[in-house]
Amino acid sequence: MCQTHKTNHLNSRLENYGEHECEELTIDLGQSRLQELRTNMHKRIQSVEEALNLMAQKTQSLIKTIQKVHKRASGRLNGLREECLDILKHNKFCKSELPKIKKIEMVKFDVKLMEIDEILANAESAFGVEITEYLENSEVREK
Repeated sequence: MCQTHKTNHLNSRLENYGEHECEELTIDLGQSRLQELRTNMHKRIQSVEEALNLMAQKTQSLIKTIQKVHKRASGRLNGLREECLDILKHNKFCKSELPKIKKIEMVKFDVKLMEIDEILANAESAFGVEITEYLENSEVREK
């Protein structure tokens, strides 16, 4: 970089990022080492891209699975609600309806939704990323 632009560069870096060190490019790795370094960096970039693609695929798969389970569970709960509403419409019942009513009364369901913390912990181990730390930092920045 020329002398004129070096001063502008250093000043802008100091304003935006604090301390900025300037040193000359004097280390020559040699052609063989430079080629090895570039090959390694290309491999790493490829690995990162593969990991990103796999993570996106797994995320989409997880979202679809959650949506299917939600739809199925909602259908069951809606069905139970409809049966209860149907019973509420009547003041009298046939003898043949009593077993169905008894069965409905015996149904116990405990809606236990997985805590978001558990989901995040599983995602963190699956993706190898500290998601909770990221979310906490995001919340701090939003305030």
